[in-house]
Amino acid sequence: MFPDNDIRVDRSLYIRELQSALRDLHHQETGIPPVNIDGVFGPQTTDAVRVAQRIGGLPDTGRVDFETWTWIFALRNDGLENVEAMELLGKVVLIDDRDNVADSVQIMLAELVYHFPNLHAPTHTGEYDPETAAAIESFAMQTQLTNDVCCEAELLRLMARLYRQYAR
Repeated sequence: MFPDNDIRVDRSLYIRELQSALRDLHHQETGIPPVNIDGVFGPQTTDAVRVAQRIGGLPDTGRVDFETWTWIFALRNDGLENVEAMELLGKVVLIDDRDNVADSVQIMLAELVYHFPNLHAPTHTGEYDPETAAAIESFAMQTQLTNDVCCEAELLRLMARLYRQYAR
């Protein structure tokens, strides 16, 4: 049998993956409208697919066939080649865009406070504010990693790995 959360048997995961790619393209300023990652192929997702199809010179159907799927992910991957990105909590975030990362970090820290006694979870605002920066610095010190530009991606990967481990 297929494992839980397998895109081959769970249509909403397929849609979420598509929505995640469309959202990344929106952040890359391609002209694709923003979409919510909710697993529902509604009007918002359809509109974003149509714009992606027009950009790619594909038939403007709003439906995702193999050619459309391939085009959307190729366009996203081309845009991400120049930016360090990683997946946090089921969404791709850009490492150099602190506000893009803040929401995921705040969620992860809220769980990790139960496993790191000196860690304080920032208020969940979705913004990279001083409280979030202080919590990240505290996590970095407790894990003996530095929180500077060259190590930020490594720090976030460790945070995500620990979050997945503890949040089960």
